[in-house]
Amino acid sequence: MDYNWEKFNSENPTIGLFIADARRLAELAGSDLNHGGKLKQLIEITLPGVTVSEKSFNQGLIKNYGTLSALAKSMQGLATNLHSIENQTAQRENRPTNKKLVDTLYEIKEAMRNYATEFSHIVSGPDQGLGKQFFNRPTLKVARELLGKFLIHKMGRKEAVGMITEVEAYVGPEDKASHASRGRTERNKIMFGKAGYWYVYLIYGMYYCLNIVTERENYPAAVLIRSVTKLLSPIGEENLVGDNFVIRGPGRLTKYFKIDKSFNGKLANYKTGLWIEDRGIKINPRLVKRGKRIGVDYAGRWKDKLWRFYL
Repeated sequence: MDYNWEKFNSENPTIGLFIADARRLAELAGSDLNHGGKLKQLIEITLPGVTVSEKSFNQGLIKNYGTLSALAKSMQGLATNLHSIENQTAQRENRPTNKKLVDTLYEIKEAMRNYATEFSHIVSGPDQGLGKQFFNRPTLKVARELLGKFLIHKMGRKEAVGMITEVEAYVGPEDKASHASRGRTERNKIMFGKAGYWYVYLIYGMYYCLNIVTERENYPAAVLIRSVTKLLSPIGEENLVGDNFVIRGPGRLTKYFKIDKSFNGKLANYKTGLWIEDRGIKINPRLVKRGKRIGVDYAGRWKDKLWRFYL
């Protein structure tokens, strides 16, 4: 007995998007698929009209989602390789790269990354992203290490994703630039809570600011996320920003990510829909710059603290 892939597709909407992108990648790859026999075979079973033996489902759909997650990761790698091949070929032929092809491959690569994450969540439960252990440390260390991590807001089947490129640290009740310097209030009480929770507040009556709480409970500290890079092309250390779309300023950031006060006091994880994760980007410490925090001239000697970190 065969299991009908189309039925599986209709019961799981993300599969339809995955199939469409797999077909696009297959068409772009062409004969290059012959270099990965198993990958070619896996790609073929994702195409509409192909049936899969019931044996593949003898441990239920969860096992199949695991296969799909692995497949999506393989396709992500294939898209990256095809991008490299196009760059090398263009250089060899002394011509510009095919921008449409490169942009499409990058779009597919990012889509495959998201599919792999979503299928993996179905198999093993949501990845909580960076958790309490990461944030329950000295705030300045957390702030520096957030550079290169990814802020993600999942909205239904869509995700807003950006690499964090600028942050500010606010440390303890003595820090006159911090809301906590006024003592615990209804507005800032989240800062006195557990690490790994969002602290969101409104400024000028129109802009939200997104902070992540750090350090031990009852010690008010947090990191303000000021800027992210929305990646439009693969990055390298020699060109961390380059042609990528940089969203500068906490107000612009929350507007782009559609973040409002409803996230205040929520845990930063997949279940709440807003989290930070490590995607393996390694930042050379020499690229990290330090500066004074912005807009805190009222804070006396605390205004001169070099607690803003950026790329």
